[in-house]
Amino acid sequence: MNDYSKIGLQVSPYEESLNILRRNHYMVSEKLSWSELAIQKFGDIPLVIRLLSDKGIECQMADLVTCIYQG
Repeated sequence: MNDYSKIGLQVSPYEESLNILRRNHYMVSEKLSWSELAIQKFGDIPLVIRLLSDKGIECQMADLVTCIYQG
């Protein structure tokens, strides 16, 4: 049983994804082992996925934190 999850977008290749997003004026902040994309509204998510897919980037929604039990 999972008590916590965080949904995110897994992309490949990673660096090219960041470059595409920045060239298209998305704010991306890099962390130690991941990056965060500033989304202004929920409706922007399909636009980001389409942008990356159209550029040949593999992307999928995924649970980024699995099997964390907070008990």
